[in-house]
Amino acid sequence: MAGKNVKVKGLPAAQSLELEKLTRVIGLHLGIGGIFIIAVGNEKIQQRIERLLKTCLEDGIAWYLFKVDNERTDVLLYLRGLVDKKNIEPAKTIISIKVLEDYHPDTVQKILHALNTRREYVCQDKLLCLFWVRPELMEQLQRQAKDFWSFRSYTCKFEEMPSHWRIPAKRPQSYNDRIQEITSLIGRVEASSPLNRGLLASLYFALGEQASKYSDLERALSSFLKAKKLLVQTQDKRNLASTLGNIGAI
Repeated sequence: MAGKNVKVKGLPAAQSLELEKLTRVIGLHLGIGGIFIIAVGNEKIQQRIERLLKTCLEDGIAWYLFKVDNERTDVLLYLRGLVDKKNIEPAKTIISIKVLEDYHPDTVQKILHALNTRREYVCQDKLLCLFWVRPELMEQLQRQAKDFWSFRSYTCKFEEMPSHWRIPAKRPQSYNDRIQEITSLIGRVEASSPLNRGLLASLYFALGEQASKYSDLERALSSFLKAKKLLVQTQDKRNLASTLGNIGAI
């Protein structure tokens, strides 16, 4: 996230802190990928929160908007094809997915089933996806799309209209801060979603990249080897090749 002070129509104190945290976690997941499930009271709130995120995240990030409707329910399959077709660079792209309409119950079931069965695509393609949903759909995801829900990187709710709020400037991160942040994320995923091997592999890969940049080769090798083991288990040949290349370079 870029260090910008931005005045917006803000939120109550608790949700202001939530929004700041969301912004920082999204910034950390760029290049790693992740599923962010954000419940909003209505589409106007979604639009304001999204505008704020666009303003506060670092420059050079592309946003791709996708609206789920009765004809396009298999979101992740569609996005996988789009990445190849339009040469989307996941490390510099945020995919904003609106699931906010009043869908027919049959359509809801199709959406939930597709998310459950395609969840691995997010990690394999390192997609950073923001799913904007109504609070009641978030509850359905927990109950009826448990596999997809277990792959989530972050969830939050914004049910009130923003008022005046300012994001504090971001402090530069040291190497130790960055390592600690990624290690903390790994710990949370291992504790809450140990079967999400794709996300864990991406996090270990990111940890290895950071360590390698600062010539911490022992940590880098250890992290890449852990990523390799997970990628073999998920049969993710594309990211496995990158990981093996980094191991060979150490």
